[in-house]
Amino acid sequence: MTKPLNSMPQSPKPESVLFICSYLTEDIVRERGLPFLNLAGSNRSVRIAEALRAAGAEVLMLSSATTMRQKYTKEIFHQGREIQKGAIRVVFPWSVGLPFLGTLFEPLALALGVKQAFKTRRPTIVLLYNYYPAPLLAALLSKYLFGAKMILEIEDVYTPRIGDWFGRGDARPIQQLVCWILLRIGIAACDSVVVPSRRFLSAARVHKKHTIVSGCIEVDRSAAGMQNNAGGPLMILVGGKLDDEQGLSLVIEAIDLVVKNRQLCQSLDFHFCGFTQNEKELKDRLQALSMKGASVRYHGTVTLDEYRSLLSRSNVCVAMPNPGGRHAETNTPSKVYEYLAYGKAVITSDVGDFREIPADAISLCDWDAVALSLRLKEFANDRESVRHMGERAAELAAAEYAPAANGVRILSSVQ
Repeated sequence: MTKPLNSMPQSPKPESVLFICSYLTEDIVRERGLPFLNLAGSNRSVRIAEALRAAGAEVLMLSSATTMRQKYTKEIFHQGREIQKGAIRVVFPWSVGLPFLGTLFEPLALALGVKQAFKTRRPTIVLLYNYYPAPLLAALLSKYLFGAKMILEIEDVYTPRIGDWFGRGDARPIQQLVCWILLRIGIAACDSVVVPSRRFLSAARVHKKHTIVSGCIEVDRSAAGMQNNAGGPLMILVGGKLDDEQGLSLVIEAIDLVVKNRQLCQSLDFHFCGFTQNEKELKDRLQALSMKGASVRYHGTVTLDEYRSLLSRSNVCVAMPNPGGRHAETNTPSKVYEYLAYGKAVITSDVGDFREIPADAISLCDWDAVALSLRLKEFANDRESVRHMGERAAELAAAEYAPAANGVRILSSVQ
């Protein structure tokens, strides 16, 4: 017997998601005098948005593109802009082009952006990337005034300590305290949480519905496994935030050990790119290594296309965040998952959930300059192992980090 039409299963209406994030473009950075393009945050935001889109959701990204450190660019008022990122619409609301005043007016600009989004798109879900003051207010507005379900994506965890107030360590005590309070508010208000690793759950004290999204990237088959000149030196990429918490000094010490072996030194070509607080000091340190015979090059803060070019040509990527530092539990660089998706052999420290990755797809290394130099030597002497590890990394990424599957999991967490 044929069922009546009104009893037939209907295709569910696609979810509409307002994604309040930190996405930036090179044009916006230049136009608004922002200090730098946060590649990690922007890439993560885009990939989460693409995952939601691949899962069938309509996605609107809203990014304030404002910071207290922005420079005056002869424009007191920056008009709002909209761009298209593939199938995703990105809105940058208006902002005041003056230091501090831009941040002061940021909540109003985002609130008006939220109002317009609900007027035109009527999102059912608001996804918040981290929990900075103005974006958090915008997400709370979306939830409590417009009735959207709220998902909080946590990428950083702040932990206030009494010692911070007495100059022990380099953390800013007020920042740690304020951000910790904002984190607690965000977790209490949201309907579910997205974290990049299990360690975040205990560090952020998450005791509600959650989804773990570590890698979230489509494998580029044209770039995956692409190798630098097989007859030349191994190209080693050190990218992202370049500071001691991310293992910068340890990597430099390891290169200093490498130069003592002339044959090994000639077989390795090091490339650094990313943001550093003290560019002159880094250049001086790399110049000293170069004077000793090391092949090192510092590219500075590069464009997205330049970064992808460097990554595609690299053989080995090194990421050595401190597994015993202040943020050891939550130090999970998203760049590592990108390295894997590009089919690169990766040397990294034991942070995040990297220990759960099969040993033939990633190389975990003790946080020690000698250990790192020996691991580099092993790779230099066995190019076949580098190629094999890159292939396994790409296979793993294709199986585990597919955007559509991650998008479904994120959406399901509030259904």
